[in-house]
Amino acid sequence: MPFLVPILAAPTSRPGLDQYWIFLERNGNHLMEIPSELADPISAAVEFLTTNDLTPAFEPLQRGDYIFAPVKKTPELSDFYCWRETPPGTTPPRECWRSFLWVSSDDNPDPWGVNALLAELPLGPAPHTAYTVLKTLRDIPTSDFKAQHVTSVDGKLHSEPDSPQIYCDV
Repeated sequence: MPFLVPILAAPTSRPGLDQYWIFLERNGNHLMEIPSELADPISAAVEFLTTNDLTPAFEPLQRGDYIFAPVKKTPELSDFYCWRETPPGTTPPRECWRSFLWVSSDDNPDPWGVNALLAELPLGPAPHTAYTVLKTLRDIPTSDFKAQHVTSVDGKLHSEPDSPQIYCDV
């Protein structure tokens, strides 16, 4: 079953430290499932973005079980919940943005051991964890994404650096 991964890549001022915001369901603990009987999961991803007023930064791109749908930072993002606004047990469960940090350097893919910890954070049925999602995303060459007014920083996936910041405090 494919999973939709609406994502914001937010560059930081620190070299080797990247922040990603993923839009998740079930109070920020589960990837969004796309029914496997749909003939075109990419169209379903576009429909989800349109229905929820999320502005695509790139065309959705499928890799394995994940359909990555990078979105632009826009003022409309303030209409969504953030993970810290959604305590465990919130009923009914909410969809919300949740942030993750990825640490790497040119000579060490995980210098602080932080990324390995993400493998212990399930975001769906095994083997889907925060690590597998972010590692899959980071392994995609930037050139594979069809840009919609987006720039690349250091060959990595990033939204426009001069666009408004996401309105969730980190």
